[in-house]
Amino acid sequence: MALASDVPALDFDVELEAARAAVAAQDPGALAQIEAADAAAISSARVVLAWQAASLDFYRGVLHWQDQETDAAMDAWRRALIIDPTFAPDSQLLSDGDALDLIEALRSETQQKEMRAPGVDDETLDVRVYVSGQLMHSYDLLFAGRQLVQVLCPDGSLRGWWHVYGDAPNYAGACSVPQPAYREFSAYESGRAPRSSHGSRSVLLNYGLLGGGALAIGAGVAVRQLQVKPAYSEIEAARAAPSSVTRAQADQLSADFNRVRWISLGLVGVGGVAVGAGVVQLTVGPQSVALTGEF
Repeated sequence: MALASDVPALDFDVELEAARAAVAAQDPGALAQIEAADAAAISSARVVLAWQAASLDFYRGVLHWQDQETDAAMDAWRRALIIDPTFAPDSQLLSDGDALDLIEALRSETQQKEMRAPGVDDETLDVRVYVSGQLMHSYDLLFAGRQLVQVLCPDGSLRGWWHVYGDAPNYAGACSVPQPAYREFSAYESGRAPRSSHGSRSVLLNYGLLGGGALAIGAGVAVRQLQVKPAYSEIEAARAAPSSVTRAQADQLSADFNRVRWISLGLVGVGGVAVGAGVVQLTVGPQSVALTGEF
């Protein structure tokens, strides 16, 4: 765990805007700039808002999408939506309709994920805890995954680090223990958040349906991007110059286009059915919340 004192003091707003500009320019150093903003977030002198923290993984996803790394882009966008479920993609950086549709499908998937208590005890904790920009109370819930934790200490200082929930860290320890020593503590040793009690096979099956459905949708989008569109472009080129192809070649172009088109539609359709089945079947346990949504 790296706390604020372990990294140089950087202006997070400046670094975040520089990361955005690097992604927009398709700068080869864009990923390094995103990592600089990631480090600046934990040393920020103010609370970082949810959309700002989520933007870092959104930018990573855009870079992967530009490199046609669909799975990696999906993973990055999932992380962004865990941080901020209402995150709105920057249309100036990502205008591809397939990518935007994929993000909305991932949003539906994320809304069905298990939620955890943050492990904040309002009665005994003498610090304020912000998780990805949200002030946490004992009754709050958050999605399991990587989140930005910032603790406002009694002396007015703000300590920050990235933490992967499940379990909750020792928030007070960020203020009471010297930071170099605190870095050596396990983030999972104290302040453990209660786990969901409904770990049954049926629930695992439901999450499998949701995850498998999202993967099928992503594969369908990838087929459309990498095969359907190029096949259609070949047909359009043949139509523009009909003398350049024979009837047999034209028939083959149409057959190839229809084949990959139906593969793409089939994958998206199967994925939609799987996600829908997972949503319908998902049960709500005492420590878990299922948010309704439409696919």
